[in-house]
Amino acid sequence: MKRYGALFSSAARTEILRVLVCHPGAVGLRQAARLAEVHPHSAELVLVGLVREKLVKRERTAARTWYELDRDHADVPVLDAMFTAAARTLVGVHSRSLQERGKRILPFIGQAARMLARARGTRHVT
Repeated sequence: MKRYGALFSSAARTEILRVLVCHPGAVGLRQAARLAEVHPHSAELVLVGLVREKLVKRERTAARTWYELDRDHADVPVLDAMFTAAARTLVGVHSRSLQERGKRILPFIGQAARMLARARGTRHVT
């Protein structure tokens, strides 16, 4: 296993690894770049390095080249655990933020529903 600094040596490399770990199956170069939100040339450089390190498998067809994480590589369990933990943390942070926003907007929604009911001439608000 490498040092973590080598695994995550750049933002582009980190994002491409995240895409490959989280994506089931093979991806093309442009799809990987788009999902990672990096320039296709940066994605290509990262993928070439990952193939050289045998962390990623490359399959060439007549029209395209496909890249897929080698799930048997020794570093994959660490990458999987790190990206899963990061995703859970983000979900937790966003969930709390959305709950707080919901609490702030709920009184407004109730007031708007009552105003709409009055405008329609109905008495009961659901």
